[in-house]
Amino acid sequence: MGDIQARMAELRSLPRENLEDAVFMLSMNARRQGELIRHAIEKRAEVDLDFDPPPRFRDLSRK
Repeated sequence: MGDIQARMAELRSLPRENLEDAVFMLSMNARRQGELIRHAIEKRAEVDLDFDPPPRFRDLSRK
């Protein structure tokens, strides 16, 4: 995420004629990082949600 913030700050120093391309590339980079984050969350959720509850909670769910 720090890379995106640094690149956003760099936009201020770019000439106007280069700004459109730089913003486009920045948005593509941000989108890709968002996809990676979503994928990591989904993968983590699969691992975290795929477990047997401790016996104490398992007994409560049967009542």
